Amino acid sequence: WPIGTPGAAQKRDYTLVLKGTISLSRARFPLGTLSPMLDALARAMPAGVALHGVRQETAMVRLQGQAVSQDKVAALLLALEQAAPWSRPEVIEVRGASEGAVEWTIRLALAPAGQS
Repeated sequence: WPIGTPGAAQKRDYTLVLKGTISLSRARFPLGTLSPMLDALARAMPAGVALHGVRQETAMVRLQGQAVSQDKVAALLLALEQAAPWSRPEVIEVRGASEGAVEWTIRLALAPAGQS
């Protein structure tokens, strides 16, 4: 239970984390996906970043979402690189959305090189 009334930023951050958790729980990962990939995704989402979609592409996974700024997308990329350097995160697209937010697409390797 919160102590006091949550502010707008706390509500926004909680909502983004919840949306990311729901999206990750609905995603279908191929049989044999390494648990470090799921762990990296769960740990790497900074506040202000929402994950909207996860899609497999052969030995890669495409993540799509929205962030409050391009700086948050950069923070996500850095967090993914630190959490799972073997995933070789790559920004595919970042484009403006409403109210200063940005939509992003990042591609990750599902497994370390040579372990597909």
